[in-house]
Parts: sequence; structure tokens; C-alpha cells
Amino acid sequence: MSEIYLDHAAATPIYPEVLEKISEAGKICFGNPSSIHQEGIKVKTILDETRYGVAKFFECKIGEVVFTSGATESLNLAIIGNYLHQRVGDKTFKGTIFISPLVHASITGACTFLEKHFGAEIKFLPIENSGFLNMEQIDAKIFDKANIIVCEHGNSEIGIVQPIAKLGKKIKKYREEKEKGTPVFIVDTAASVVTEKISLSHQVCDMLTVSGEKFGAGAGSGILIKQSKVLLSSLFHGSHEFGLRGGTENWLGILGLKEALKLHEKNRVKMREHFKTLQEFARKYFIEKFPEIKITTPRKNFLPHIFHFRLLKESGELFVQKCDLDGVCISAGAACSSGNVSGSSILKNIGCSDKEAKRGIRISFGRNTMENDLKKAFEIFEKHF
Repeated sequence: MSEIYLDHAAATPIYPEVLEKISEAGKICFGNPSSIHQEGIKVKTILDETRYGVAKFFECKIGEVVFTSGATESLNLAIIGNYLHQRVGDKTFKGTIFISPLVHASITGACTFLEKHFGAEIKFLPIENSGFLNMEQIDAKIFDKANIIVCEHGNSEIGIVQPIAKLGKKIKKYREEKEKGTPVFIVDTAASVVTEKISLSHQVCDMLTVSGEKFGAGAGSGILIKQSKVLLSSLFHGSHEFGLRGGTENWLGILGLKEALKLHEKNRVKMREHFKTLQEFARKYFIEKFPEIKITTPRKNFLPHIFHFRLLKESGELFVQKCDLDGVCISAGAACSSGNVSGSSILKNIGCSDKEAKRGIRISFGRNTMENDLKKAFEIFEKHF
């Protein structure tokens, strides 16, 4: 086991209380929730109670909670599912999807699939050099063309928090004035749920996505929250999750989601302040000890559990490997883009050169990360700078 783990934005340890709850449930329940006998009904009851708890957490209706395997599946279901629904009745339909240039690879992947197989046109929302959305340039000209708009709330690599509610209000006003149902607004909150308040009303969106491993619920569990009025075509057919999904529900993972959300919300504000303290410590340390190193994470509107910087010469992947040998787990970017030899598309899209895009390093904090962990890690960093 590594001595210092600083890759919590990829996955953070499961709450011990969650493991205990799952273990207890697994000992007394084992049925398929679709079965109509006692064992099946027992599990279905747990599933229904869990959905109610999650709906309460996200301030939405029970029927607006769709359980998935994670944010990637949720995003694919939201983007591809809605696009295909808009195409129903018109097989010649070729819609336009606007995305932020800083979105997760799962979003660009879903859009590329629609572009290749269904003629979708993919366009990028305008951003400033800092990476934040250029809200002045996002107006009715874009909304007139867009069928779907997809954006990240918090960027999982460099920590930017986008003005999502402001964009959502613009879209909502446009739709009301035009009496249209589009563009549909989808928001990825997988990274921001760690520290920010998340709901359809807070982000003023039609759909949002969440992944369990980011806040202590474990991998393989996720949620798509969608407004009832938003319709989707299923991607793999079955009768589960309101007909949007096939396959027996991962009810133990779903139960873990609910329990982790309860614990997370109880501790979120306190954790946020703790992360801000760690963020400031890291920033101050780098400015004093390594002034030549460029810090990417902004000073305002950022996720406090993510601290990103760019190395001067060495590649991020090699630096990560060296630190790993010394017992420190960090990342060269989002876990899903690990091994990308062309460098970070996020860094390129905020103006970094191809060489700079290969030199990014992300450290991310968890609920048990302490300043002493950072001190030890930074001493090891200094060996390899």
C-alpha cells in the first residue's frame, strides 16, 4: 500500500460505515429485485427506499432518479439517449451538440459516436483563456442551433468551477421566450459533488450525472438525475430503471450510494473548509519552494480538493511513476485519460503548448488527507523536479 495517497479525484476510499451497511444487507438479502417472491420483494423494498433517499438528497422526484454504473454510463445515457429521442420520427434528423472544450473524455466519446453514426454536428462553447466559459458570447445564436448543450460543473483535472447556474438560467429564459424544449442542458457533476451543493435547481439544468467512487460510495455505482419532462431512448434495452436500462440492479452498490451521500452531506461543508486549507498550504508551499512551477488551478471559482500544476521539463506520466516508486500516488490528469501520449486536451484548450500539455500533474485531497501528507509528498517531489 502506498504511504501517501493523493489521487482522491480518481477514487476515494469507501466510508467504513458504508462497507458495514452493505455487508449487513448482503448477509440477510440476496434476491433479485424483479422477482415477486419474498426474497425479491425484500430487496425491491430496499431499492425503493434507497431511491427515495437519493431523491431527497438531490431535491428531485423519485422517478427522476436513474441508477447506473457510474458517471460515464450516466453521461452516455443522457447525451445519446436524448439525441436518439429527438430523432424519433425523423430518421434524417441531424442535430447539433455544443460542449465545453474542457469536458471529460466520456462526453467527447459519446458525441463522437453520434457524429459518426447519426450525423450529429459537434461544436464547442466559447471559453476564455483561463478556461472559464465566455458567458458574453454564449447567447441566442448558439441556442438557436443547439439541440443539446453539455458542460462540466467542476473540472476534474484542473479544478475550474464553471458558472453553470448562470448558463442554465440563460438557456431556461431562451426556451421560455421561444416556447421550445431545446436545447436540453446536461451537466457533469462527478467532480463537483465532492464539495458543492448539487441539484437540478442549483445548477438550473435538465440532467446531471454523479459517480459513487468520488465521494466514498465505491466504484460501479452512479446516478443520472433527470427532469421528468426530459425523454430518453434506452441504450441497452430492458425493463429496469423505468425502461431506460437492462440488467439486474446493483442494489448493494446503490444502497452504498445512499449511505455515502448521507455521510458526505453531513461532512461536506467541514470537508470543504479542510480542503481549502490544504489547497492554500499547497499553493503557498509551491510559490515559496518552487516559484518556477506554474500552478494551473485558479485562485477563484475552483474545486478546493484539486490542485494542478505543470512541470518545467519532464513528462507528467514519468513523474507520476517516479513518485509512485517512492510511495506517493498522484496523477497526470483524469484517470480515464491516463496513458494519453498526445498530452492533456484540457491543457491544450486553455492555451498550453503540446509539450506543456504533457507536463500536467494533479494532486487531489480526501477526507483523511493532512498537511503532513502534503509535506512528505512535496519533499519527494523536490527529489524529482
